[in-house]
Amino acid sequence: MQGVFNSLLVVGISFALGEDGMASRVRDLTPTQDKSWTNYTTGGAQAYLDFMEEDVLPFVEQHYRADPTRRTLAGQSLGGSFGAWVLLTRPELFDSYILTSASLWFHQRMIFDLEKSYAENHKDLRAKVYFAVGEYENPEHGSTRHDMVGDQNAFVASLRSRNYPGLKIKDEIISGSIHETTFPVGFTRAVSWLFTKPPAP
Repeated sequence: MQGVFNSLLVVGISFALGEDGMASRVRDLTPTQDKSWTNYTTGGAQAYLDFMEEDVLPFVEQHYRADPTRRTLAGQSLGGSFGAWVLLTRPELFDSYILTSASLWFHQRMIFDLEKSYAENHKDLRAKVYFAVGEYENPEHGSTRHDMVGDQNAFVASLRSRNYPGLKIKDEIISGSIHETTFPVGFTRAVSWLFTKPPAP
């Protein structure tokens, strides 16, 4: 490693108490109601983000030595697409984003329409964003029904094409990785990219 960072506080939010984990996750991490999900309720992302902003962040920053100017949102799968949605709706809430194996396919790829709408109404997007997806996260390799590699490439290309002066992006395809193994590798690399300080001269 080329440098060091002083400290990193990792905050995890559990599933809702007393709920099935997947039901809680699907509801809280999806921004729109998609009726094709017959086994789960979708569309609770706004309420979940409000909870994070109004309860979680103030609690953490009151009780721990946390810097509110350097907040990072990390998410995997639906958590990754949730992070992309936050990036385009409340980008000022976090300084940086770690989005791995993001489910950009959710609700007929609605996140792509949101990205286009954001670009039509904004001149800048101030954030540092790390994207990672597994090499085998596509139908060709049977790892997923969705071409998540292609979706990440397309989404990153759209963001870069806007030439936002305040946006910094790093994107990777993790060699040999599938959906279930991308997060630990991607998270580690993202932390190094975001927080490693250059060595002292």
